[in-house]
Amino acid sequence: MLTVREERWIIRRMFNNRRLSPRNLVAELEQHLHKKVCAETVRRVLRKHNLHDGPHYVSRKSGEELLERNLRSSAKGDGGSVMVWGCMAASGVGKLHFIEGIMKKRNYVQILKVNFKANATKLNIQNNFIFHHDNDPKHSSYMVREWCLCNFPRVLKTPPQSPDLIVIENLWAKLDREIRKVPFRTK
Repeated sequence: MLTVREERWIIRRMFNNRRLSPRNLVAELEQHLHKKVCAETVRRVLRKHNLHDGPHYVSRKSGEELLERNLRSSAKGDGGSVMVWGCMAASGVGKLHFIEGIMKKRNYVQILKVNFKANATKLNIQNNFIFHHDNDPKHSSYMVREWCLCNFPRVLKTPPQSPDLIVIENLWAKLDREIRKVPFRTK
C-alpha cells in the first residue's frame, strides 16, 4: 500500500516525464523511496488521479490528448525498412547481402549465385547441407527451383500455406530487436 506522499511522488514524476511507463516508475520507486510495488499498483494510482495509462505510455489528464507535450511522433511503416538476404548453419551465420529495390526471382537467383558458395565455404558446410527457404512466390518460381535443383545437393520442400517454420526467422527477429536499439541515419 502506498502513502499519500508516495502517490504524490508518482504523480509528480508523471507530470515531469509523461512518457514514463508504470514499470519504469516501479524501478524509480524502488531506487528513490526504497519501496517495492508492482506496476498494477502504479496504474491504479494513475487512474485514481484521473491520469490515463495508455498503450504508448503517455499519461495525461482527460482533455489533454492533443497537447504538444502529450503527443508522440511517428512515421508510417516504422520509418522504412531494409531487405536483407542471409543464411545460417549449425556452425554459425553467413555474410548478409543487402538488397536495393524490389526483389524478383532473377535477383534472388543472382544473390544465391554470388553469395551462397562463399558462405558455404565460410560455414564449412560444402555439400553437406539441406537448403531451406520459405514459400515466397519468388522462391518457388520455376527459375529458382531449377537453379536450386542444379546447385544444391538437397532442398527441403515445405507445403504451401504452411506456418513459417524456418529457423532463420528467429534470428531475423533478434536482429530486428537489436537494430531498433541503435539510432541510425538514412543514406
